Amino acid sequence: MLKLNSAQTLSSIATSVLLCSGCASIVGKSDYPVSLNSSPPGAEVRVSDEQGTEIFRGTTPTIAVLRSGDGYFSAAHYSLHFSGESSEERTTMLSPAIDPWYIGNLIFGSLIGFLIVDPATGAMFKLPDSVTVSVIREGTPIVLSEALIDELRRMQRSLRKAEKVSLDDALSAIHSPPTTRVKSGGSEELRWERDGVCLLSLEVSNHAVRSIEFED
Repeated sequence: MLKLNSAQTLSSIATSVLLCSGCASIVGKSDYPVSLNSSPPGAEVRVSDEQGTEIFRGTTPTIAVLRSGDGYFSAAHYSLHFSGESSEERTTMLSPAIDPWYIGNLIFGSLIGFLIVDPATGAMFKLPDSVTVSVIREGTPIVLSEALIDELRRMQRSLRKAEKVSLDDALSAIHSPPTTRVKSGGSEELRWERDGVCLLSLEVSNHAVRSIEFED
């Protein structure tokens, strides 16, 4: 039988604690480089935190390094304001999602990572890879007419039945290009916003709609 001495035992325990203390902390991170883009490029972008304090300013395309957490079990939320001399001013919100690696704490039995490490460091949250905002002056902004709402509800029913809704069909029904695109990994969120308010959003992946949310 293999026997470990005290030093080896303590070393093994310490290594296990370090490896399992927080899956998201090890594999993920708390600071994210977010690519900020505009269509067309060259717009000024200002990033403000929840208190309204400006924490970043640049010209698109640019990259802002932002924290995903804002305290224990609290996600960070940002306001992005795009403007230019001959472009439409746009404001959109940027918020993180739960990092899938955070759930790995439960799978690997790390309550320390689940309850302490990742919530405290912000590693339980993940910011998107990029945000692209259209600053082209709108000819005809989106209007949530009764006909469009009925069609959006029909597509929602199809999604609940696990039926495929193609992105082309959805865009054809909406008749207006999205003002904001938020990309994270293999998925993308398309938003139709006005005066900083999101009227409609589609979550898409592999050119198919995964979810639909709109102001009713």
